[in-house]
Amino acid sequence: MSISTGARLLSGVILFIALARILSIEDFGRLTYCFSLASIMTLLVDYGFTNKLLIDIGRSHHKVKYIMGKVLMTKLFLFTILLLIFFSLNRFGFIDPLNKLIITPLIIATLLVSFGDFMNVAFRGIGHYHEETKIVTIASVIHFILIFSVAYTTEDSVMIATSFIVSRLFYLLLCIKRYNKIIGGFTFPKRKKIKILQKNIVYNFTYAMDSWLVNSMAHLDKIIINYFLGVSEVGIYQAGMNVVRGLEQLGPVLANVYLPVLAKYNSTSFEFSVIARKLHIQLLLTGFSFFCIIFLGKSTIPSIIYGVKFSGLSDIFPYFGLFLFLRYVAISQGVLLTASYLQNMRVLGLFISILIILILPPYLLNLYGITGMIFTQIIIVTILSLYYLYVLKNKEVPCGISYNSIVIILLVILLLLVNSDIYNTDFIRNGYENSINRWMGIW
Repeated sequence: MSISTGARLLSGVILFIALARILSIEDFGRLTYCFSLASIMTLLVDYGFTNKLLIDIGRSHHKVKYIMGKVLMTKLFLFTILLLIFFSLNRFGFIDPLNKLIITPLIIATLLVSFGDFMNVAFRGIGHYHEETKIVTIASVIHFILIFSVAYTTEDSVMIATSFIVSRLFYLLLCIKRYNKIIGGFTFPKRKKIKILQKNIVYNFTYAMDSWLVNSMAHLDKIIINYFLGVSEVGIYQAGMNVVRGLEQLGPVLANVYLPVLAKYNSTSFEFSVIARKLHIQLLLTGFSFFCIIFLGKSTIPSIIYGVKFSGLSDIFPYFGLFLFLRYVAISQGVLLTASYLQNMRVLGLFISILIILILPPYLLNLYGITGMIFTQIIIVTILSLYYLYVLKNKEVPCGISYNSIVIILLVILLLLVNSDIYNTDFIRNGYENSINRWMGIW
């Protein structure tokens, strides 16, 4: 698991850090925005099949080819729908001509990944985890080397986006080769294909919604920032989020260590309570350590990682640190929900998050600029943590929170407030004046 996590980190966070350093802020912002838009559109083809496939294959190993065949048929149908949507958006001028040159190859690349990941699920379902690890590791290394080389030699966003197709095609071909050797192809339904297609779409709708809610949260922020502030601000924001996404990778690793241990005990047992507290403190201290690094290094870390052109990131860097810290707090509560078989309660929390990110940013971005989106993320993760805490308390599940953890949380907030200008009168007044001028301009 650690190998595949590291490989995905290389082809994701580390690659985008390298791209931010090579490209201009505007080009990096445009590439990031187009990648987010392509990723959200591709969720239609993903349709949350992963969890449903794992359940179905786990129950019926001997029907794996038939199960995969039914889902592949559905994915191809959804792929056709996506093509129609994309061509319609392009035909009626909803996509900027410059962005179209970047979005088009990125959509193709993300679709190739979608079908490759789909085949990898089969390996997971039959217990061949090493196959997935091997494929992901090889493909991620090739992806990083290829994209970085193209970026370094051309510094051209369109060429970089096009190279994504080459890399992801290699990944898909590698998946197909291993899949055919181990699974042996697909078995498609011979009759009632339309009825089976309809059944797959209806039955998997809840999984699709859950997948959309989870994955869209990672991309909607960039799309909203681009709409209100432009691609340059997307570039600065994403540079900060790259650091957050990289440092938060330790959270899921710790969660996967503790989850099997927690699952052995009843949620009302003393052992569960002890492990829950240990999990919470460990994640809290990890988040606090990262916050301190970001807080103390706010003046130097952005320039070291991205170069002088991102020196302006220093002013808002501590807010990214607070967001990262609160993410670790929320992860601990989320693990306890899953271990107590209350994961379905997380869907409401995700739905609330989507509503907040659609409602708050228009106001906060006008008031505080790019910092407003970070405030939105902080508000979302705070509400999620409180919601998770409420559910755990209501179901009488130990939440792991102690007086020590409360002191650490208050210390982080105090450190940020003492060194923050968020409560500065001029800062707020200028923000309000900016907001009023923007809204007057709209009217």
